[in-house]
Amino acid sequence: MTNDTFKRGCHMALILFVCSLKTISQENMDQSDLLVHEPPLSKFKPIVLQKHDGLRRMGIINNYRPTGNGAKRTQKSTSLQRTNENTREKVRQVNSGYVNYSKIVCLKYMSSIYIDIDKEQPTALVSGQEKNEKQKNSYIAQQHLRNLAQTIFVDTEYFQQGYGGSNEFERRRNYATFVKKHLHDLQQWSRTFFEDDTETVYLVSRLALSNYDFDNQGYWVNLSFSIPQGKTAQMKTTLLPRTSYETHILNLMSPKPNQQRPLKVFLPMEPTKAEALLDGNITALFAVKKIVLAFDGTKLMGNRAIVYFNYYHKSPTVTLYQDMALTKQVTALSLERLKIKKQN
Repeated sequence: MTNDTFKRGCHMALILFVCSLKTISQENMDQSDLLVHEPPLSKFKPIVLQKHDGLRRMGIINNYRPTGNGAKRTQKSTSLQRTNENTREKVRQVNSGYVNYSKIVCLKYMSSIYIDIDKEQPTALVSGQEKNEKQKNSYIAQQHLRNLAQTIFVDTEYFQQGYGGSNEFERRRNYATFVKKHLHDLQQWSRTFFEDDTETVYLVSRLALSNYDFDNQGYWVNLSFSIPQGKTAQMKTTLLPRTSYETHILNLMSPKPNQQRPLKVFLPMEPTKAEALLDGNITALFAVKKIVLAFDGTKLMGNRAIVYFNYYHKSPTVTLYQDMALTKQVTALSLERLKIKKQN
């Protein structure tokens, strides 16, 4: 047996071992709130996301902490020490899943940039060459591919083989081999996301409860309509109204161009219910909106690509929960009948 054959055998054994650990972990893990995108090939990690009522959850995700429901947090509840190994693994897979989801969706929508990628050698972008569109596109695509490769493989050895090397000749050969072996597979997988360039999801945000209004019996809360950029800064999403209430909301939210802020809206609540929440150390609620995301183009900004989406509300109902797991509903609001406090 040659040394190379022995190394390949050990490498395959390591991959099988890692995959068996993943399978064991997932078998023992509560997956009732998970949305798992299985990879087409075993060399890639599954993309594990959270779901609500069968759809992808975005915005604030469940951190699986015992008191992760907006309650007053103690030092014990904010500790990174989880209750058991399965929970720790679940958190790790979910966090990794959202990162990889953003990267692979961007891969799909960067196809016009990837056309120019140099598949034989790394592209260096030096000062004065920014106006060379093909070279710039190659550089941006290569940086994105390298970033994706760092987190998408089951075994980090794939990344190390593709981007390692003791000298420039070896590094060039390793890169060319990596692209030939893996880029097409990744691009094929990316096309399975946002199949019609849209996705219906649940957007979750946090509403802090403070200073109960005894005269009106309820709370004034900040209801956000902005979507966090998430685990990568390559995706940006904005509200594109389709209804009169969305247009009204956007006008109030954006008094000046490119300036959006949460709306101060009134949340009716009887004193007895408000006191019960306070007694239970609930100082925030979680607002859930059903929205539809739509791809809106890819643009270059400096030496990176930004993928843009817009969204509209599938329903005017905003459901409010007291727990981060979204199992204990408290009340609901209608976007069509909001009581909004004017702000300067």
